Amino acid sequence: MPSCNHCEKKHLKCVVSDDSKCCSECVRVNVRCDACGPSISDWDNIEREEYHLQAEEEAVMAKILRLRQQQRLFYSCAKDMLRRGLKTMDKLDEAEEKERREAEAKGTLLSNPSTTVSEGIALDQDFFAALSPGFFERWGADGETPPAILDS
Repeated sequence: MPSCNHCEKKHLKCVVSDDSKCCSECVRVNVRCDACGPSISDWDNIEREEYHLQAEEEAVMAKILRLRQQQRLFYSCAKDMLRRGLKTMDKLDEAEEKERREAEAKGTLLSNPSTTVSEGIALDQDFFAALSPGFFERWGADGETPPAILDS
């Protein structure tokens, strides 16, 4: 039988009787003996902890996926706002609603799922107002309406 960890560290002879689960040295110094290996409850605890960690990892991964989806929606809306020269989400929503009504009047429904906010991810109306002024400058926008480009 192999030595327990305590006896192995102390370079002692590990002696376990047939009617005991602990070696004589561990009994003498009153420490936990692992000469007979881990118990069934130890294995159960390990399996339970592994299951708990896997469930926690899955929850965190789901949260990461939701955050990435929100980021994609945010950048899509931000680009659309900059392209249109708008400063708030309210203005973007109004512009999209106006375009939708115009398209319905023409008989074709304009649908762009990457820019609609009503797909279960609702951004706060003051979200873009809370951004730093340098954010929009990084995209090349100075807050003014972009100039019209005429083809020659």
